[in-house]
Amino acid sequence: MNKAFCPNPWIMLATRTNGDVRICCQTNQGPTKGLLLKPDGAPYNLGTDCISDTRNAKLIRQVRLAMLQERRHPECIRCWQEEDSGIKSRRIFENMTWQDVLNIKKAKEITDSKGNIPEDFEPVYYDLRLGNLCNLKCRICAPTESSSWYKDYVDLYKRDYFKDTHGTVRLIKDKKGVWSTEKDDYEWPLSNKFWQELESKIKYIKLIYLAGGEPLLIKRHYEFLEECIKQDCAKNIKLEYNTNMTKVTDRILKLWGNFEEVRIGASLDAYGKVNEYIRFPSKWQIIERSLRRLDEATGNFKIWIATTVQIYNVLYLPEFIKWKLTSQFKRINPIRAYRPFIALHPLHTPPFLNIKALPPKAKIAVKRKFQSFYPWFDNWAEKKYPHQKNRLSKEMRQLLNGYINYMNQEDLSEYLPKFWHLTRKLDEIRGQSIEKTLPELYELIKDSEKIED
Repeated sequence: MNKAFCPNPWIMLATRTNGDVRICCQTNQGPTKGLLLKPDGAPYNLGTDCISDTRNAKLIRQVRLAMLQERRHPECIRCWQEEDSGIKSRRIFENMTWQDVLNIKKAKEITDSKGNIPEDFEPVYYDLRLGNLCNLKCRICAPTESSSWYKDYVDLYKRDYFKDTHGTVRLIKDKKGVWSTEKDDYEWPLSNKFWQELESKIKYIKLIYLAGGEPLLIKRHYEFLEECIKQDCAKNIKLEYNTNMTKVTDRILKLWGNFEEVRIGASLDAYGKVNEYIRFPSKWQIIERSLRRLDEATGNFKIWIATTVQIYNVLYLPEFIKWKLTSQFKRINPIRAYRPFIALHPLHTPPFLNIKALPPKAKIAVKRKFQSFYPWFDNWAEKKYPHQKNRLSKEMRQLLNGYINYMNQEDLSEYLPKFWHLTRKLDEIRGQSIEKTLPELYELIKDSEKIED
């Protein structure tokens, strides 16, 4: 079995929030962020370039050949780091998902000696980051991913610009004090050229992954869903969203009912006040109401909680998992399903929010917290699923132990001063307090805080 293979470089087209095309979202941790470049060195961008022109870019050809030769390409470092820690990477999930569409045998058949694939081999999987328009400004996020971050970014770093893969993004303030980009850096989803080309390929599409920003804020994508229905293809298309669960409306529920399947990754990092602290200015009451609504909605839904594991929430994961398991959801991360009890993803960058940056004292406490949770889970599984208790207990340990291993892979504590700068400044800007909201974490890491001159 080829242990380097992933179908994505053959079947997928993926973008960044600015429309630049990349191999897949995981390659954002690679040396060039997985960007597909034109002969002049500029990234392909779906706001101006054709989808078909990106299919045999130099880098993606190199990655294909490396995979076929069972070599680990540097752009795929995120998946390798996760798998080496015992975490199920995106590569593993993609192989499971697409095994009937493209396997290693077929990939070899359609790939020439230079890594090219036929021009008529259309993408069946689209990963579209529809700009950075968002109503939240999560602490683990940045202005490249959320337009709501602009003002806080200026206040935090005392500069009105930031870097993205397409160059320097300048921020300007209007007469009402509202910040925006000087150019239309993240408005490529308004491009009629892109949507028209995508709509011409609807008949080939099997899955579209939609994220942002907050994808449910992108009005043009509703028209695209309506076009899928009009072409009588919606019944053959699966939709997948990463959403912050604040904009679930009657309109979108009605549209979703026409598709073969709708997968919802509810992007949540903790329960209640802890989630509100991280995903500011969300309100837990609204989020939980949306979860209940989807849990009861008519349609073919698969729903899971997608959690990014980072410094702010790692210590509180057991409480979050307890909340989920005792909430009696019918659809959300059900037992014996397509996702684990809760879908965890490690934050790799920025390094000052990576759990590897925790001081030794805190890492020990996280490990003990996880281990003390196991007896509670065993008891819950014994009462709820007595015939599956051993399997479920094993899976829970594998899930959390993977993060213990990942956390201890290396020491990134040199980045803690940046963590404290971010935390203190955002607490000041947003009227929040790490001491009051995350007291258990604060007690473990307070000694690492440096007083700045």
